[in-house]
Amino acid sequence: ALIRWKRGDKIVSPLDFIPLAEKTGLIVPLGYWIIEESLKELISWKQSGLPYLKMAINLSSRQIQEPNLVEEIERIIQNLNVPK
Repeated sequence: ALIRWKRGDKIVSPLDFIPLAEKTGLIVPLGYWIIEESLKELISWKQSGLPYLKMAINLSSRQIQEPNLVEEIERIIQNLNVPK
């Protein structure tokens, strides 16, 4: 899953906002939001009858350094009741 930012009728390149998000530390909550929204979409696809799909979600190096990354992802998965 890759984030895109639509501003008006234009798409803002991740090259323009990801470095700023990393510099300010906002990349961590943004990353968790991306994980959650991506999994919601995966659930929606499954409920629509699509066959089993694999999903890859990019993480920033800053997010990977978070000591509770695995626990946070597990919490999101449990809260959303993501089917296996």
